[in-house]
Amino acid sequence: MRLWIDGQCLQTASALRGIGRYMHELIGGLAQNCDDVDLSISFNAGLADEAIAAIDVVKRWIKIENIHVWQGLAEGGEALVGLTERRLLSELALSHHVEFLRPDVALSASPFEGAGDATVPLLPSVASTVPTAAIFYDAIPRRFPNHYLTSPLLAEFYDRRFKAHAGFGVLLGISEFAAQEARSFFPAIPCVSIDAGMSSQFLELVAKAALDHGPDAAPLAVAGPFLLYVGALDWRKNVGIVVDAYKHLPSHIVTKFKFVVAGAYTPDTGLALQARWRDAGLPPTSLVMLGRIPDEALAQLYRSADAVIQPSIMEGFGLTALEALSCGVPVIGANTGALPEVIGDPSALFDPTDAPAVARLIEKVYSDPKFGASLVEQGARHIQKFTWKRSAELTVAAARGIMAKGQASPNAGDRTPTIAAGTGHLDREKFARLAAPRKVDMAEKVAIFAAAEAANIAAPRLIVDVSGMCARDHGTGIQRVARKILHAWAGGASTGEHAVAPSLPIDMVSCTKSGRYAPARCDGSADVGRFSFDETATFRPGCGGHILLLDGSWDFHEQHAVILRKARLKGNDVTTVLYDLIPLQ
Repeated sequence: MRLWIDGQCLQTASALRGIGRYMHELIGGLAQNCDDVDLSISFNAGLADEAIAAIDVVKRWIKIENIHVWQGLAEGGEALVGLTERRLLSELALSHHVEFLRPDVALSASPFEGAGDATVPLLPSVASTVPTAAIFYDAIPRRFPNHYLTSPLLAEFYDRRFKAHAGFGVLLGISEFAAQEARSFFPAIPCVSIDAGMSSQFLELVAKAALDHGPDAAPLAVAGPFLLYVGALDWRKNVGIVVDAYKHLPSHIVTKFKFVVAGAYTPDTGLALQARWRDAGLPPTSLVMLGRIPDEALAQLYRSADAVIQPSIMEGFGLTALEALSCGVPVIGANTGALPEVIGDPSALFDPTDAPAVARLIEKVYSDPKFGASLVEQGARHIQKFTWKRSAELTVAAARGIMAKGQASPNAGDRTPTIAAGTGHLDREKFARLAAPRKVDMAEKVAIFAAAEAANIAAPRLIVDVSGMCARDHGTGIQRVARKILHAWAGGASTGEHAVAPSLPIDMVSCTKSGRYAPARCDGSADVGRFSFDETATFRPGCGGHILLLDGSWDFHEQHAVILRKARLKGNDVTTVLYDLIPLQ
């Protein structure tokens, strides 16, 4: 099965939050555990630098020829500037891109991307013949609009994207709770739970933290027994209930049992929590605000905590609870949302609106070691069900389910996306008709649909930039070194030297005045010949190759800024040769 993934959530702020972490791990789980699945992914070239960073992340799992880019035209976030003509055209172009690639199933990884940026996620389209699935994380803004849909444009954005879920072939809930939410809103659409798992990288950090937990371990930022919360501080996280609960604890516990807060919260929400603690008359030294900390320190912090609390009003999954359980620490949490699924033990749950009940559970964890030990033991057994292997297999099963309904791609037998093959299967007239009403310049329409059909064809090469020698051959030491290397690669060698042919075919290129690469050549042997290039010709780097800036062509930095970014978008690596730092020194 060929499974395509919309990778734009790895280009936005989501990449640093739960959605990005979720998709990062799910892609890894699919690549490592589902050998019969051919993964491909696409990124939005409208956010070029972010696309390059995302490509570097996923190329460890996805073949470089299966990593694609398309061109979005949206001017900004839909919740900021509204649903513009250029965004609508971009949505159509992405559908065209997916049709061109012809996967068996397309996965919309995060249908709500683009609220505040120019990303344009895959939504159901009348233009598409490819069965489409979507990840369903939660319906929290829908449940609590007064807290999250605080402007008309934001409400319109969310409502449009939410209703679009009714057009997907299947919705994949990140927990059974999320799947039940999806079923309640979209009863006609199959909704299945694919759960989540523990990051293998985080588990390695946990193991390292266990080894480093001896007397020589690095000192923690917190001393003494403490209750830990990890996460943001927005309204639904409900961390204020912990402050209220501390007011109900005996004074000796409040003094000794610190409350530690770590996570990517904003300065304003951090100050608000500190003010609430201060107004409650609680000891200032008993509240420790750490902010965002590296995963290495987080693993150590989890292991050193006496308990971890997750008081959220609603979570689509609750990854921090799972992380804490994997660290062998007692976890207590709200009896709402997906947290009961993740925590597993009913005795560890509380009503997140009842401060005295929260206080009683905190006091029990602090005062009753046997209770804490039972939570750890129960948690260690319970978390065994949460693996990315299982999530990947459930995802594949759901994708095969919508294929089995007779909705499979009409080109399921053709596994090689090429421009020649692609044009034979696309209904370009259909897309032209749908694009016609969009009030966007015709040249831009042509360009965006041409970019949508630009598949990556695997042809890695070693591309050697000799712009400096083509422009002026001064016979400097740098140029002599470059000549010697090229001469050796071409099979020439001086006495006592050995010719070493690179493992990839070589192309020499030079920057042109118009800001593109042209093929370069050497008239004669590389160590004595004259280098030149054809100004009328164009050289386009292929996919997954290597570009080597060999001869110190720093006069061409403006052209390189354009050329090399485009090459990186196609998965090419770029290496520059550093000869010295004399001008800087």
